Amino acid sequence: VDVSATTNKRLLISDNGVADAAADLIALDAALGAGCAEWTLAGGAMWIVGANALLGGADDFGPLAKLVAITGKASDGFSLYVEGNQLLESLDGLARLSGALPGGLRVQNNPELRSLDGLAGLEGVDAGGGTGTDAQSTWSVLIHNNPRLRSVAGLRGALRGRTLPGQLVIESNGEIASVAGLEGLAGAT
Repeated sequence: VDVSATTNKRLLISDNGVADAAADLIALDAALGAGCAEWTLAGGAMWIVGANALLGGADDFGPLAKLVAITGKASDGFSLYVEGNQLLESLDGLARLSGALPGGLRVQNNPELRSLDGLAGLEGVDAGGGTGTDAQSTWSVLIHNNPRLRSVAGLRGALRGRTLPGQLVIESNGEIASVAGLEGLAGAT
């Protein structure tokens, strides 16, 4: 099943004061239908922002655990945002996501996030290439301010053998003890 992202070219799962992440997931599940085994987000970005009900496992990611590809990006150039999720410990619920992201990857301000292993199926990531004046639009990967993040090894497949067209920024992640996952990176601008 292909799901199109229409509002600002993004599909938003969020506790944003208007709706909550649980309601967003229920609505998405209903839209996909009971028989849907997998789905692709076509033409836009996936935003998982402030979704405080998510802990990280496939069980609580609901229909997001069936996401296999993202084929677009938002106007700022990112394809996948995981930001400001207060209880999120892992991205294991995204383990079926594969292929290359046509835009950048942004994971920031997730205070309990420990691992990026759920992104191990990614085979590439492009630069943001956004249309705005935001400097972030030139970033391929931004991993920022995830104080309990221990490893970026889940990025190995997305970075292996690649020269990123944009910047690689990994900063303010207090518990990262090694650069395992970056060893296959050919370069970044």
